Amino acid sequence: MKKQRRRVSQACQFPYALKALPDVLAQKWDHPEFEPYRNAFPPEYRTSPEQFKAHVEDLTARDVKIACWSCKLANNIRRNSDLFSCRISSDLLTGYLWQSGYESHAYVTPLYSDVAPHLELWRSTGFDLATYSSGSVFAQKLLFQYVQKSRDTSETIDLRPLISAWFDTTNAGPKTEMGSYRVIATALGLRCEETLFLSDNVKEIDAAHEANMPAIVVHREGNAPLPANAHDRYTVVASLAEIEIGGSKSAKIDDRFWKR
Repeated sequence: MKKQRRRVSQACQFPYALKALPDVLAQKWDHPEFEPYRNAFPPEYRTSPEQFKAHVEDLTARDVKIACWSCKLANNIRRNSDLFSCRISSDLLTGYLWQSGYESHAYVTPLYSDVAPHLELWRSTGFDLATYSSGSVFAQKLLFQYVQKSRDTSETIDLRPLISAWFDTTNAGPKTEMGSYRVIATALGLRCEETLFLSDNVKEIDAAHEANMPAIVVHREGNAPLPANAHDRYTVVASLAEIEIGGSKSAKIDDRFWKR
């Protein structure tokens, strides 16, 4: 029997991290490399590093969405609508800061201890893995590229080779809409019924279920409380170690993942 490859899609939540901004402004304010990002902002906010930093912090406080757009797309939008100018400028800068911050080891990606071993296990036994997040594909790849090897070291490992496909709200759609999960399954060459989705957000789990996609709530310590009836409506786990996917010759996902 030919083994069927399936994807396990895991949701991630990205913090809006601008930890690298002060150092970047101090070191590269007048550097040609930083010039396109600085000049993407309105003139009144690039009169000085201090003014620039204050403006970016204000955008952050108002929760301007991260989405690392390409420069070409950003320029096209900027020419046609002032409405997007601040958002696109912030998005481009954020992508640059993420990359700069990770490459300089200003920060790394900490994972729960069960995550990497189980991603490696699932991948090695023939399952394809995909990520789907409200953070951009660009940011997702940075997160997986600079995973902290252990909690007592800043040494990193690159987990990108484990991931076969990357999805965000740009190429798949909003995470709480049923149609997004159908888009993902189609892109993966699968039926929704063949794809297992993991998330800590029950609204996303509901959307996946509406698309007939099996889904599991991964509820970690410190997460927002689940609804009172969550354990009756969903399959809930506290660790990836609790998830048992069919054996190497099985094309069936355990029925318990369909718990509503």
